[in-house]
Amino acid sequence: MGDQWDVNTFCDEELLKFVAMNTSIRLSQRTWGQRVVGVEDLRTAHEDATASKIGTHPFLFMTGEAEFRFDRVESEVLGEFFRRGGFLYCDDCVGTGPGDYFFRACLEQIPKVLPEGELKPVSHEHAIYHCLYDLPNGAPVCQGTAHEAHGLFLKDRLVAFMTPGDVHCGWWTPYFGEKLAEQSYQMGTNIIVYSLTH
Repeated sequence: MGDQWDVNTFCDEELLKFVAMNTSIRLSQRTWGQRVVGVEDLRTAHEDATASKIGTHPFLFMTGEAEFRFDRVESEVLGEFFRRGGFLYCDDCVGTGPGDYFFRACLEQIPKVLPEGELKPVSHEHAIYHCLYDLPNGAPVCQGTAHEAHGLFLKDRLVAFMTPGDVHCGWWTPYFGEKLAEQSYQMGTNIIVYSLTH
């Protein structure tokens, strides 16, 4: 199955605009293209950490529709990224058809990079749902399969957060309407705030 890793990048920009308007977080003025870290950067970091963008990005976002696999080198680098305080947000995109292949792949692959971590559903009482905006029902599901959001925990620290419901596309109001857009913006902002403060 093929996949498109850079789908609807304008949604990312809309979230950043929302964060800039509603928090005091100082955001980079770099363009979307300058902020991109590709899977190839995991390999670069393994070969030469100074040549990779991974170390300068404490927050990574990953989306897709299809299954994926990390090879040994990619796993090692991502595991070390988590151990050094990095945070990864994964959201299942549902653009071309039904299926939760990406979300299920996240549940399978992400824990493998951090064997000492623990994968489990993220309780609705967790701080990621309340650190700025109050989201008592957890992550919104804009479309797709309504699984519970899961997290990879290193001791008590949430290092990877995985949602199944296309929150990413919710960052563009015309797609799902104002109510889901508001919940999606708030969820995205909470994820960023949480990742920077925990």
